[in-house]
Amino acid sequence: MMKLEVSETEKSVFLDGLRYNKQSGAIHLKVPGVKELHYVKKGSDLYEPLLQEVKRVSDTDL
Repeated sequence: MMKLEVSETEKSVFLDGLRYNKQSGAIHLKVPGVKELHYVKKGSDLYEPLLQEVKRVSDTDL
């Protein structure tokens, strides 16, 4: 399995191209070639799988 770059601050968890805000639960994605971060809406098809990945990676790597 590929190891992701993971870092954490008091407020956020950062994965490759993803920022998860611990307080609000907001997930933002950085899309290659696009300057802005894109918000992933709670309840969307993409939100829950990304949240599970944040939890899985941060539980084992941090």
